[in-house]
Amino acid sequence: MPVPPTGPATPVPPTPAEMRQLAFIRMLFELGVEQSQLPEPVNVVSVLTLHDAADFFLQLVGEHRNAGLPRFVHFHEYWRHLDPSRNPNGIALAYEREMNRLNDLRTAFKHHCTMPSATAVQRSCADVRTFLDASTLTVFGITFGGIDMAEVIPQASFQDKVRRATAAAAAGDVRDAMGLLAEPTTTYSVSSLTHQAGNQPVGSAAPSGRWLSMTFSAALRPTPDDRSRRPASVDYRTLARVLAATIDASREMQRPLRVMALGIDYRQFDRFTRLTPTIAYFADMHSERHSPPGYAPTSDDFEFCRGFVITAALRVAEQP
Repeated sequence: MPVPPTGPATPVPPTPAEMRQLAFIRMLFELGVEQSQLPEPVNVVSVLTLHDAADFFLQLVGEHRNAGLPRFVHFHEYWRHLDPSRNPNGIALAYEREMNRLNDLRTAFKHHCTMPSATAVQRSCADVRTFLDASTLTVFGITFGGIDMAEVIPQASFQDKVRRATAAAAAGDVRDAMGLLAEPTTTYSVSSLTHQAGNQPVGSAAPSGRWLSMTFSAALRPTPDDRSRRPASVDYRTLARVLAATIDASREMQRPLRVMALGIDYRQFDRFTRLTPTIAYFADMHSERHSPPGYAPTSDDFEFCRGFVITAALRVAEQP
């Protein structure tokens, strides 16, 4: 239970349980922003996600302040119920007009099938970000950007990975942060999906597609008896090439199939692998980072990759 507020405008730090809820709200908000960047009309679903993020935050504020809110509160009524002039444990929240605009947009879309415009969708992203930035500081005394989203990750190894990467990015070393996200954990890693999907460690003696191609070519080389029994038009070398190409293609398909089997969006996985350094695995179990010349990831690149690692960790946690 949070410490009872000492005044209507006094921020109280979140409890560990509330911090996990804030981490979920931030993750939900960033999902909404990501959805807003999809092509029309798919981008309009972001309005629902952004509204949910703001709604969950307002519910959490009521619980955190011990405001005694009714069991069911309409979105636009939170400001009235939390008004310090009406509620001794309330707190004044800004941006009521902007959030009511979001609520109207969501109501028109969900209940009246009125599609919001791309401009309205982008404005909603900006409104919710501004509201969460200001309100998190007012209510909890922390910045919204400072909420550690690692709190929602159930695996300790993934949590440690994201926390260390976040610390590196906060210190200004985005390159190191991206490398930390790409490196394997003690139990599992996003980057290891590529390795497990068929890419062998450097120096591995496991058979490759080329080795299998040579085997098939040798096995299918025509013998004198074959020539006497089969039409001269049969080209065994062509058949060997087709089989070799099929083998190579099947190996290439293993990675996306394994990734999609985990419920992970392969397009996002592909973007993640393109943005992060390549991890080279060696037979003695050590690994090295490799990045192209001029590699200079941005903070936006890091935010995407961190979000992807969190999503992948949650997907992996679902597996039996």
